[in-house]
Amino acid sequence: MSPGTERARGRSYHVTVDDAPWRWADASGEPLIINGLPAGPHKVLIELVNRNHQTLDRGVVNFVIP
Repeated sequence: MSPGTERARGRSYHVTVDDAPWRWADASGEPLIINGLPAGPHKVLIELVNRNHQTLDRGVVNFVIP
């Protein structure tokens, strides 16, 4: 999924970090950059959503910061 192409189709992303009770929406078309996380394991859920915020696709990235 290319962020620029998806944005042109009226789609954006919902991003949730470490199962937080909140998330943010991104429709910028720019690469997603997350910083300031402490050392340890992390999980980022990225959901492709339509204009009505219905989930079209989702992916999870798990990683460890040493």
